[in-house]
Amino acid sequence: MAVMFKMATCADCNEIAPNAFTGDLNRCPTKAEIVATGLLLVSGNYADNQLVNLADITANFQLSITPVTQTMVMAGGSFTLNITSNTAWKITCPDWCSVSAASGTGDATVRVTVAANTSGSRSGSIVVTTSGPANNVSQTLQIRQSGRPTINIGAYGIDVNNRTMEVSASAAVLDDLSIFVTIYNDSSLVTGNGRGTLKKGARSVLINLTGPMNNPSIGRITSVNGTSKSPYETTSAIYVWD
Repeated sequence: MAVMFKMATCADCNEIAPNAFTGDLNRCPTKAEIVATGLLLVSGNYADNQLVNLADITANFQLSITPVTQTMVMAGGSFTLNITSNTAWKITCPDWCSVSAASGTGDATVRVTVAANTSGSRSGSIVVTTSGPANNVSQTLQIRQSGRPTINIGAYGIDVNNRTMEVSASAAVLDDLSIFVTIYNDSSLVTGNGRGTLKKGARSVLINLTGPMNNPSIGRITSVNGTSKSPYETTSAIYVWD
């Protein structure tokens, strides 16, 4: 029994790669005509003037972008994304980015706008993908944006004799911070407390303690600028404590 193959038509080629043929032929295209579109590949041993089995045709999408990485400042801004393609494409991006064109065909210049970052540093992917029905290719731009720094603060070293405790930060703080600490004994009972100000630009402060100092074993930061739950956020930084 003979095996039947479907010969490729212009409509079939356009299904594989949209607009592969811009006009209709009154017959099935040959290998040379299919390959000449630049959007299709033909496998198998065909002569240029032969008709081609549909199963032997695949898309030949080409896509490249520049840049492939981009770093943005906290305030946000815009940059240019250059797309080189021989077919239609579409763009997906994080919700904190927007593009001047989410889809198009062929070579293009797209403006990417990144919103201001009000939180910690973040990263995401802008993905450009050819938009044919099959054999699509993608290119990814990795985008990173700085944000407010996260600064860790902690209470260390109870000095019973001088009735002080040091509060230290992992980096110079960017705000004046009113620190309230609580001292506990081995039974986790409160045995003292204290308050002090970690000044903007400083990394540590000694806090004077009050209370009976009955076998103090550990001190913890109880609040920062009146906020008891970590983190405490300002427009300058995010402060985290245990």
